[in-house]
Amino acid sequence: MGEGQMLARSQFQPGITWRRFCLMLMGAGFLFLLLGCAATVPGEPSQSIIPGLDSTGDSLGANPLVDLQRLETALTQSLDRSEGFQPELPAAVGGKMLAMAVEEQAVALEQLEIIASRPRQWRDGCLGIFSADELCIQAITPGWQGIVSDGTQEWVYHSDELGEVVKLNANASQTSARISLGALAQVGQLNGSVLSMQVSSRFTPDQPPVSKPYAMLIDGRLVELDANGLAQGQVQEISNGQLQAFDQQRNQARLEQFDGLRYGSSNPAEEYFRLSLVDSQGIVQYDSSAQAQLPPDLQTLNSAWETIICSGPLVNCLSSDLSPAAEAAE
Repeated sequence: MGEGQMLARSQFQPGITWRRFCLMLMGAGFLFLLLGCAATVPGEPSQSIIPGLDSTGDSLGANPLVDLQRLETALTQSLDRSEGFQPELPAAVGGKMLAMAVEEQAVALEQLEIIASRPRQWRDGCLGIFSADELCIQAITPGWQGIVSDGTQEWVYHSDELGEVVKLNANASQTSARISLGALAQVGQLNGSVLSMQVSSRFTPDQPPVSKPYAMLIDGRLVELDANGLAQGQVQEISNGQLQAFDQQRNQARLEQFDGLRYGSSNPAEEYFRLSLVDSQGIVQYDSSAQAQLPPDLQTLNSAWETIICSGPLVNCLSSDLSPAAEAAE
């Protein structure tokens, strides 16, 4: 979206504030435009109205912030370790992944196996792996995502369609947690007002998961979503400083490099919690028991979310918010 288009949007979309406008630019990397961005547009109300939420914080019943049905489907679908090696993975691609793991990890070939794989549509010619010194062709690139394991550790590899280019996703592999294939981002699942989402889910034996999704909006609000993807109940205001710091950490973490991955414990508890982080770049999931083993970028982003979500009146953090006692009290 060009600068002229963004200005037109700020002029004709009711309720947009300079803070929201500047955060949109910040997400695009225009950090130099942040100065003086705390004030609202002259003549506009100090509290902007967001889609799906009226000025009192109640749902409007239209224009959901998130296509929650599609999101829930994405979060629950998985090609996991139990399904093992996917037979449709071309032998040449799988062989190249294994060969690279032998060379890079100094592990004997007979100790390695591809425990999961699936086709991917990478957003660029760099196969979703960012490097400051590499120029990427900005075109959808068909390829594969595979997880190679020696039985103790997992490594995530990306490839093009034929296996001519294979890359280790070092950031995603920098963990002692168990890596599996989880959700994939779906285009259009987030309303343009949503900067980032966290979905907290509790899993218990023989019961459907209980989930509570929270959306962080680009105008500086944290809201809980109902079953229709609309904001509901109380709204938590986020300061400019908090929002800018979080967005900077979100951009540095680059969820795209973790998109479609799930981090879990080798010995999951009978009852456990799973968190999902979602933005325009991707979806990553991790069990609460594996938080200490997450890759550093994800640990930082997880801490940033917890700092905001646990400090205000909207929620009381994951464990208490989804506990059976809390549900009984509702």
